[in-house]
Amino acid sequence: MDQEIRKGIKTFFINADASLSPEEGQLQALFLSGFEVYPLPESRLLPVLDQIECLVGMFKELIVFFNVDGALADGTWPDLISTLAQTYKERVRLGVFHHETNPARRAAMEHFYLMEARVEAGCVYVDHRRTPDMERMHRILVANQANGRRKAIRMLCTGRLNVMVAQKRLEAKVLEISVSHFLCSFRDADPQLIEGTRLNDVQFMVGGPVLHVDAVVMLKRVAGPQSQEMIYVCGFVRRGKTDLGLDPADTKVLIRLIQNYCTTQITDLVQASYQKRWKQNVLNRPAAS
Repeated sequence: MDQEIRKGIKTFFINADASLSPEEGQLQALFLSGFEVYPLPESRLLPVLDQIECLVGMFKELIVFFNVDGALADGTWPDLISTLAQTYKERVRLGVFHHETNPARRAAMEHFYLMEARVEAGCVYVDHRRTPDMERMHRILVANQANGRRKAIRMLCTGRLNVMVAQKRLEAKVLEISVSHFLCSFRDADPQLIEGTRLNDVQFMVGGPVLHVDAVVMLKRVAGPQSQEMIYVCGFVRRGKTDLGLDPADTKVLIRLIQNYCTTQITDLVQASYQKRWKQNVLNRPAAS
């Protein structure tokens, strides 16, 4: 699971605005559009340059945005971003967010970052308190193809569900879930569901409130060459209807669960990498004479 969570494009925000905390709805809206966006966990042990090096070592596809309005403890934002752009120009896409309202200073800032430092992901004025600017952020992520080829972020999990099949309620383990579909396998005997079978009142237990949803079997496959386990791929269907997808209220609950899960997994990975790098720095520090 550790390797799976590393896959896909990850977008990090350095010195992020408070509205981009995991508890805020803006991040959930971006997750719903398929963007894995994370405020970079703070580290008082490492300079930002080392933090970026840790990210590069963990993730193959990486976009990093800097909010350059706040103070930087170790140097200046222009020097740091210029260094990073030169060091990782083939490896990381860099971008800048700012709240500069003075037209002359804004023009000078944009000229420096775009023309001199040559950041590729953009230099953009954003006021996170305003909905239109969250829409602008969405457009920036779209322009940078920050969701890659994915249409929905999936959560690998160890949850369970139960569903009524042939007048009997059966239990299955949930292997993967997104806002569009889920994968499951039944714990006991395979019920031999055929493609197109409607599943009403599927009850999900995946780490939050119990979800009651409808679904349809889209396809099934054997888990592996040496396995007899049958995996079912099921798409969500609106309750009482034939339209694919979740009801809006259920979508809101599920995307919050997915976002919390991904944020926890990524934060733990990043913090562990920071700790390892800090220990290396301590060991490599010259002894006092």
